Amino acid sequence: SMEGEWNLVGDMTAVHRLTLPPGRHKLTWTSLRGERHDDRPETCIRLELLNPDRLSAYTSSLPEQGVDLKPSWDLELVNPTEEDVDLELSFGGRLIRPAPSDVMDNYQTEVDYTDRYIGEIQKVFESLGIAEEVLWVVVSDHGEGLFRHDVLGHAEFTFEDQLRIIWLLNGPGLPEGEVIDEPSLMEDVAPTLLDMVGLPVLEDNEGMSMTSCWREGDCPKREEWWSYGMRHEPSQLTSLAGHKWPFKWHWRRGEGRQAFALLEDPWEEKDLLVLPGPERPDEIKVLAEQFRQQRQRYQRLIRQSLDAGDREKRLELLKSLGY
Repeated sequence: SMEGEWNLVGDMTAVHRLTLPPGRHKLTWTSLRGERHDDRPETCIRLELLNPDRLSAYTSSLPEQGVDLKPSWDLELVNPTEEDVDLELSFGGRLIRPAPSDVMDNYQTEVDYTDRYIGEIQKVFESLGIAEEVLWVVVSDHGEGLFRHDVLGHAEFTFEDQLRIIWLLNGPGLPEGEVIDEPSLMEDVAPTLLDMVGLPVLEDNEGMSMTSCWREGDCPKREEWWSYGMRHEPSQLTSLAGHKWPFKWHWRRGEGRQAFALLEDPWEEKDLLVLPGPERPDEIKVLAEQFRQQRQRYQRLIRQSLDAGDREKRLELLKSLGY
């Protein structure tokens, strides 16, 4: 019989308490997620038992890892005593190989969630009478692959979907409704904010203050930069991108090298290395010459980071960042 319903696709742990009478019983988890038109063959809910030690005395069929609900899974439980046994089950779940419709629905939900709580914070500032004095800074740590280039995720990839981030500023002394379309990096955020509040920037900070974009109408020019993607287990370089704006040289493990003109082709659909046309720009040639050196540099940094600290501490750090 149905004991309850839980949304397993999230960060919350589900807890269910049950009484196991003497004898043999069957515990069933059933997926209530309906099929979608764009489901993949592997799409399913993966159930994960979080306290298998509480069940081990009553079953011999515990899975070592998660169980895919397609749509259900049965667990045989045996109480060999003559008394009832009270059990507390902890379990969770996640969506495996989600369909694009799942991802886009959840993405919109996250946007709505964030927007709601930013509004709640704004109400607090208004209640304190300081709303007009607050400097708002909204910035993300990475973009997200939403199936373009057949990519879902971000850490391993360096397409523009994963590299470009939102950076919003609002507050005293800032123009309203102005969009600044100039390349900047995350390392520019800190010096920009320090400059805005009148504090000095540390000498070893490699970022640039962008305040001149709206104060003088002329942004500092960033001509060249590199970025990389990596797989944490095992730790290895998976992609590398070099920018000499507006051109980009791109390498991805297993797929080789590409080049793009981002102003004309922001979605990176036309590889300049394979399309017929005029002689390739000098910017692309420069990046191609630097590619091997940059790849070796990042691989060396990854090795050094692995040698520098305790593995458990690194794993704990990654978990704290959501990996």
